[in-house]
Amino acid sequence: VMNSPRSHPPRSFGLLAGALLLGGCFTPSAQQYAKASSGLIGCPSNEITISDQEASMKEGGSMEWRAECRGRKFLCSGAGKLYSCTPELAPAAAAK
Repeated sequence: VMNSPRSHPPRSFGLLAGALLLGGCFTPSAQQYAKASSGLIGCPSNEITISDQEASMKEGGSMEWRAECRGRKFLCSGAGKLYSCTPELAPAAAAK
């Protein structure tokens, strides 16, 4: 089995996708993003810090957010019923 970023539609993602369908009547909370990220990054949702959440009706209801747990940072995104989280790259070295 190839080891790759995990991508699947957990139940909590339905809450995020459903929130987008309401068109601004409801915005997903950081807790909902944390629950959606938990299984993908291997960290309990109560230890995850969420930042930079963006949810849009454009592009099929796409979402992007950052998740951090135990000093590790992840970039997460999703659209439709699928999403994934991938370890964030280290900052690029400053050009000299």
